[in-house]
Amino acid sequence: MPKLIENYIFEILLGSGQYGKVYKAKNLETSEYFAIKTIKISHLQKLRLENTIQNELTILQSISSPHIVRFFELKQNLTHYYLIYEYCNGGTLETYLKSNPNLQENEALSLFNQILAAFKVLASKGIVHRDIKPSNIIFHNGVLKIADFGFSKILKQPNELMETMVGSPIYMAPEILQGHAYDKKSDIWSLGVVLYQLVFGKVPFEEKSLVELIKRTGNFDKEELLKGRKPGKTVDLLGKMLEKDPNKRVDWENLFRNAEELKEKKPEIGLIHEKTFQILNLERTKIQYLYEVLEEMLKLKISEDLGLFSVLMGKIWYLARKIKENLIDNFRKEEFPYLLIEKERALEIRKTDSFERWARIFSGEYEKIERNYKVFQAEIGIQTQDRNEGYDENVCHKKLLDYCILIKERTLKGGMERDWERRVLIHLNMVLEVINVHEFVQTYFELGKNLRNQRYFEILKSYEIGSLRNVIMNKLALYKGKFKQN
Repeated sequence: MPKLIENYIFEILLGSGQYGKVYKAKNLETSEYFAIKTIKISHLQKLRLENTIQNELTILQSISSPHIVRFFELKQNLTHYYLIYEYCNGGTLETYLKSNPNLQENEALSLFNQILAAFKVLASKGIVHRDIKPSNIIFHNGVLKIADFGFSKILKQPNELMETMVGSPIYMAPEILQGHAYDKKSDIWSLGVVLYQLVFGKVPFEEKSLVELIKRTGNFDKEELLKGRKPGKTVDLLGKMLEKDPNKRVDWENLFRNAEELKEKKPEIGLIHEKTFQILNLERTKIQYLYEVLEEMLKLKISEDLGLFSVLMGKIWYLARKIKENLIDNFRKEEFPYLLIEKERALEIRKTDSFERWARIFSGEYEKIERNYKVFQAEIGIQTQDRNEGYDENVCHKKLLDYCILIKERTLKGGMERDWERRVLIHLNMVLEVINVHEFVQTYFELGKNLRNQRYFEILKSYEIGSLRNVIMNKLALYKGKFKQN
């Protein structure tokens, strides 16, 4: 049965670590998604780490950056702490590197500079993270964010030394592994390991045991480590970061300056292509989802309201028109309102055959959608909306909500066959998500996966019928309340 903490319902386990678990959860009042870290109070007490929660909260409340995961609030009951963060929809950098082990250097540097942007904020506040690794770096809408500040520390003095051995050994600086006192430059070493991994597809030290790792990081030849690597500013910077003597290791000021010089490199067209097509495919996924809902409505025959089907078809047409006019036509006219890239790079994409092929394919899809919309409207005797009037979102959503209320009143009165009730409940949930389809698809769906292979549907199937009923009824009540307010 899904777990509830006040207004939050836990939907899926995102990950687990030494001190707790992280779940994706939904706020039933706002329909927004969050990441909730759960930590057993008894576990912290046993390890004498009760102060770590307050330490993490103090740090998170003192910093703000688009490249640092945002913290919202702390909740607590008799057994657990619940730390509520923004939900990031793109998975960890660790997972990304497993799927993409051979990054182009330009992409690796682009990712690294996003990570470094967070450390400009941390360094200015005297904060040492102490657990930098790809699993603590998360994508959200293509942007990297630093997470997990449980081991972090605010330095009282710029040269303050620390002694506690915390973090992940492969990413730990040699001075920490060898049990020496260490300073803020320990984070620079960890970032060097991450940069090495981004550029070369592996970490610099992969010894089989901690003893071997300690020996290796304390006694290695930096020139040998970078031997065979193509000379350049990136390799030079790695050499400065992966300096085993912290006194000789590059400091933050020079690291930031050296990284700025690397920014002069332009991203390759292949990377830009990928990001552009992700935007376009996300919009197409929304259309696919709406078609799925409309098809299910027609199969179930719960309502005979032709106006309902008309407004949903209108929503499909409207989304398709936005892609056609705002993404494709403007792109061809050298206007790029939806593309967060430089104009000169967008022009390169516009000139490529692959984009033109994609544009022709979708233009054909749009023409088919528009044709079906007009035929559908004509068959049911409704005049097609004038282009200049636009699409009335409120009318559509009111119709959808009325349909959901009809489902509740007509089919969910109890005593029905369980499989039928489950099918109707899942359908009701999908219709409700249409009202919030933009955020729903963006935060929940994985790009590149077929609609029916999305984990979202597997989660719905795993719910017990009673839990599924409660979740959806709460969601229905929430939307009813919103429409009353409006």
